[in-house]
Amino acid sequence: MGKFSHRRRLPALTLAFALLCSGTAAADTPASILSRRQLQRIADGTTLFLAEDLHAPRKRDSNSIATRMLTDWMHQYDPWAHAFTREEYRAFRDSMNNDYAGVQMDIQQLEDGTFICHPFHDGGAKQAGILEGDTLLAIENRPVARRDLHLVGMEIRGQEKTSVALTIQTGNKAPRRLIVPRTGTHSSSVWREDLGASSACRIHSFTNDTPHELQRLLKDFDPGLPLILDLRGNPGGSLEGAILSASLFLHRGTEIVTIKKGRGEGKQTIRRTSDVQAPFTFPLLILLQDRHTASAAEVFTAALVQNRKAVSLGETSFGKGETQKFVELPDGSALLITYARLLPPAKQHYHGRGLPPTIQISIEKEKGEARWGEKLNEILKEHTASTKPGDPE
Repeated sequence: MGKFSHRRRLPALTLAFALLCSGTAAADTPASILSRRQLQRIADGTTLFLAEDLHAPRKRDSNSIATRMLTDWMHQYDPWAHAFTREEYRAFRDSMNNDYAGVQMDIQQLEDGTFICHPFHDGGAKQAGILEGDTLLAIENRPVARRDLHLVGMEIRGQEKTSVALTIQTGNKAPRRLIVPRTGTHSSSVWREDLGASSACRIHSFTNDTPHELQRLLKDFDPGLPLILDLRGNPGGSLEGAILSASLFLHRGTEIVTIKKGRGEGKQTIRRTSDVQAPFTFPLLILLQDRHTASAAEVFTAALVQNRKAVSLGETSFGKGETQKFVELPDGSALLITYARLLPPAKQHYHGRGLPPTIQISIEKEKGEARWGEKLNEILKEHTASTKPGDPE
């Protein structure tokens, strides 16, 4: 193994690695998140990472190699971390707006690197045959397992009126290759859906626009009737969007989430509360959750259930009580790192364990929707029988 020479020209992500070890990247650095022992273990690998020939300028793909190496190192301490080259980060930012050409589907990455599909209720992905909870195996025959969520999503998007080949697997069935058209559209994270004999408000994911979309949609629901919020398959998204959405149901000053940033001397605790003076009120608020309800969606769910504003129905949620952010580096590259832990109002850690529902029901994929509808009808009938006209809520 060759020795590292300071005179050599190194690729962009070398700077990222140096900053990761020194803790000088930004106000919220990996050094403020990882322990000193962890940082030392990363630093001990510097010689290997900067090995002779690995990053030599003659290698056309040296930046991509550096990115993968850095990501692998960070994954030892942060399974959600990822390094982006300047080109990858620029392309990712360009793709992240609500007006885009895509297949109308959200994807969720599990901790083992597997990707789960959440197609929109009337979108192109669903029409092409992709089912809720299917596994995404490849894009244009290129495997996606353990790749970065953001880059995989970016590859699915593309030019309007083009198509993308997705390899999909349902349960233990044989994988199938589907050609899915890309459609230019404005994605909405909230819509009204029929669920058995009831109408529900589906929150598919959280974006910065979700609070406004949700507020507009809630005005169409009768405030004198129970409200069902469907968060099944919601992989999370914008933490701020989830906090502001939860505020719509909580009085001013009610705690939503506590954000614990950093470690040691850089430790910081931020308590987020509702600032809404006149929240929406319904006689009963039911939240639907499943094993894919994750991240920001868990923040939203815990805020309403633990403040006794709602009951939840379904399966134990995914269990992602940490949040990530981008650290932009001077050369245009970026690191995506875990920067904070999230605590619900009850102050109980749920990361890796999930949030148990108020009412647990087992879900069989073939009979799932029928089972959800039956249980919802039971709850609504019990509520109607127990609430007499004129009784205070």
